[in-house]
Amino acid sequence: LGPLGAARFVRDRLGMMRQAAISPPSGREARQKLETFIADVNTWVEGRNDIGQDLTYADFCIYHPLWLAQNIGSGSAIEAHEALANWMAHMAGLGQGKREEQEQAAAFSAAADNAPRPLPDDVETHECVCERVRIAPDDYGNVPVTGELVAVTRDRYILARETKRFGTLHVHFPRTGYRLTAS
Repeated sequence: LGPLGAARFVRDRLGMMRQAAISPPSGREARQKLETFIADVNTWVEGRNDIGQDLTYADFCIYHPLWLAQNIGSGSAIEAHEALANWMAHMAGLGQGKREEQEQAAAFSAAADNAPRPLPDDVETHECVCERVRIAPDDYGNVPVTGELVAVTRDRYILARETKRFGTLHVHFPRTGYRLTAS
C-alpha cells in the first residue's frame, strides 16, 4: 500500500468504525484469531486446491482476508503452513478474470440508457415490499442506503432508487450481514 495508501486505508476504516455496532478486537485478540484461522484453513486445504469439493464463493471469501494479512505483515504466519501457502498460490494463480476498461462517461451512459433487469422469479413475500426502507451493514459502516424495497429473495434484498441522472436503479444487497428497517 505504501505510506500514503496505508494512511488512506486507516482513515477509511476509522470513519467506518465510528458508528460501528461492534468493537474491533484488541491487537493481541486479533492476532490470536488470525493465527487460529490460519491453522484451521491450513487443515481444510491440506491435500486439495479448494476449501470444499470444488472452487466456490467460500474459497474467495477465505482468500480475501488472508491475502490482506499476507500483504500487510502476516505473510510469515501463512508461509509457515505449507498447505495454506500452496492454496494461496493456487488462488492467486486463478487471476482476476477478463477485465475491460470503461470510461466513466460510458458507464454512466449505460446506466442512464437502460432500465433495471426484470426481478427474479424466486421472490419471497415480505412486509416491507413496496415500502421505503433503509439497508445498512449490521456490523460496521452503518451508513444506510434508502429506497423502495422491490423484492426479497432467499439471499438478497433488491432496493429501487430514483435518481435524476440515471432514472431507476436497482441496488442488490445480501440478506446476511445487512439490516433492513422501514423508513
